[in-house]
Amino acid sequence: MDGIGASSPAPGGTMGMNGSPVGTMAYAKGVPDATSARQNVALFILFFFPALALVTVSLRAAGRWAWRQFGWDDTLICVAMFMSALETAASYKFIKTNYIGIRGRDVPQHDPTEGMIWNYTVQILYNPILALVKLSVLVFLYRLFAQKRGVKTCVVALAVATALQALAVAGAIVFQCTPISFNWRPMMAGGRCVDQRALYVSTAAFTIVTDVLVLLIPGYIFRDLKIPRKAKIALLFVFLLGGLVTAASIARLITLTVGLYNLVPDDDVPSASIGFVTSAVETNLALITASAPAMLPLLRTWFPSLFGSNGGSKSSSGTPAAPILRSVKNETDSEGGLSRSLSAPSVPDVPKRYN
Repeated sequence: MDGIGASSPAPGGTMGMNGSPVGTMAYAKGVPDATSARQNVALFILFFFPALALVTVSLRAAGRWAWRQFGWDDTLICVAMFMSALETAASYKFIKTNYIGIRGRDVPQHDPTEGMIWNYTVQILYNPILALVKLSVLVFLYRLFAQKRGVKTCVVALAVATALQALAVAGAIVFQCTPISFNWRPMMAGGRCVDQRALYVSTAAFTIVTDVLVLLIPGYIFRDLKIPRKAKIALLFVFLLGGLVTAASIARLITLTVGLYNLVPDDDVPSASIGFVTSAVETNLALITASAPAMLPLLRTWFPSLFGSNGGSKSSSGTPAAPILRSVKNETDSEGGLSRSLSAPSVPDVPKRYN
């Protein structure tokens, strides 16, 4: 999850999104605007990755719809993209109202309530995005390889674990403090929060474990595939791009742990750190890399010598190069419809619609 909190908020403030205290400044009316070069870098990262994700997901959705292959995996990724856009807007407000990237001496006195409300909002939006993306990948793998021995069981088990984790974390986030308004009114008498530090770290670690398990599935699928080595490496590369997300998740977990447990003390307030934006990098990289396998028809058009094309291109040796995905089809026809989902249909052939 994206929010960070302490089990017992200090008077006047709670923990922020990157382990930094929010609401610790003396109360003043309103939230004066302030900026810095470091904050501008954070804002650039915050908007750059969602923009890249939006372009990628849009290309995926348009291509799949045009080829009449739009399925549940595409629906899930589109919902995740919509939630990412909401998270981006909420994250912008969080950065501005909590003065992320601004040194403590430059932070004006302000009313911290608005910042803590945005803190809570981003927490709610963050976790479902990763869960939806992971479920999209698993549905995609299920559509292609459900008949391969062992794959169906692994995919279903991981999908159930991911869905249950998402529901459990969503409930824990919404009700992390009692009453709920204690999230942004920490001075309320009788309010309390769960041990959020332990919850956040354990949840982030579990997410990384399931990420790795999902990455292992393509390796198992393509391990014994009898296709040219270059083709196998190219396909594995596309399917294993999710490793970038796992790396981002690990970086975020480190940032999270350091911030929560004050492992690197700083004389300045922790809000000067822009580690918060690792969450935006993580979620939007997930959207981008999850769309790569579904965009193989486009990759065939852009890189025909590597992924094969409908036009029967030639290899460097001058011999006809069979389309890579056609070779894969010959290996997997008895186990599923890989080439039907990964290759663009030739006109006038129209493949059946996947539901």
